[in-house]
Amino acid sequence: MNNEFEYYLIDRENNPNYPALDFKDVDEKDIFFEDYSDESIQKIEMCLWSPKPKKPELVDFHSAASVLAFGKRIYDILTPLQLHNVQFVPASVEVKKGMEVDGYWLMHNYNRVECMDMEKSDCEISPRTSKVSWIRKIVLSPEKLSKVPLEERLFFRMKESFSRHLVHKSIVDMIMGINPKGVKFTPVEAWKQGMQFDE
Repeated sequence: MNNEFEYYLIDRENNPNYPALDFKDVDEKDIFFEDYSDESIQKIEMCLWSPKPKKPELVDFHSAASVLAFGKRIYDILTPLQLHNVQFVPASVEVKKGMEVDGYWLMHNYNRVECMDMEKSDCEISPRTSKVSWIRKIVLSPEKLSKVPLEERLFFRMKESFSRHLVHKSIVDMIMGINPKGVKFTPVEAWKQGMQFDE
């Protein structure tokens, strides 16, 4: 595949000590599904998702379902790029009652790009909504992607499947250059539904 169209899916590393996160104020998660930036957000308080690890370790990357949480090392790589339709919101993580750790940023990624080759991908379309309801394998469409300038699709949510973020190889290379902990990138062509749980 042409490097311009080389993308990866981003996931948490499957390590029992690297916790998933949750929102202390459950309503705040709705902010991250809006189609616009919300500059009124000052800070989001997070906590550990249950069941909590016995020995939780905060690392460079965590997630709260499809909301991505970056530690300072990765944030310092991403923020100078001024990613299209991306907002970073400061966050703290409550490790245990009375103990909060700052230095995390949640990505409000409202950059939605249509990118799938629907004929070559293995997916199901809901007869009720005519939208993609399940994806087993993703095949990207260079024709669809080429309609969007590369600088506007370096990091985006799939329009066909909002919970999935795609990251361009150029950014993956930058992040992996610091040997991060907690993050895993899978080439789109190698990804299959459920593989993140196979390790």
